[in-house]
Amino acid sequence: MNCPERSFAPEKLSCPRRSHPPSLIGHCVACSSSWRCWSLACSSRPSWSPSGILLLGGIEPWQQWLDDHAGHFFVWRLRLYAAVAAAWPWVRRRRLARDPQSRQQLCVIEVLGVLGIVLYEASNWLRLY
Repeated sequence: MNCPERSFAPEKLSCPRRSHPPSLIGHCVACSSSWRCWSLACSSRPSWSPSGILLLGGIEPWQQWLDDHAGHFFVWRLRLYAAVAAAWPWVRRRRLARDPQSRQQLCVIEVLGVLGIVLYEASNWLRLY
């Protein structure tokens, strides 16, 4: 979600659970905080490999462990894809209600997202077999 530009309507940012009026600064801080959390989670991922290598005693046992548990990771990714697919209609409706001209952008996002997932899973499948 992008932070609103200078010409914003405060009523669009209001939250029914809050008793105080929304502010542009608060909204931008929330946007940047959520992106910081995601970037921190993604940036900490490369440290898992060295930790796993040290824990298992070398690169070969680590690679073997990853190969042995590839099915578990695949199921985890399928569940992640299912969660995103379940949330997407809500996101799409909300975006179209806010900006009806964004229908073409959403179609491009959907196509590229599905294509990215298919290519990623195909590359994993080809690497395994």
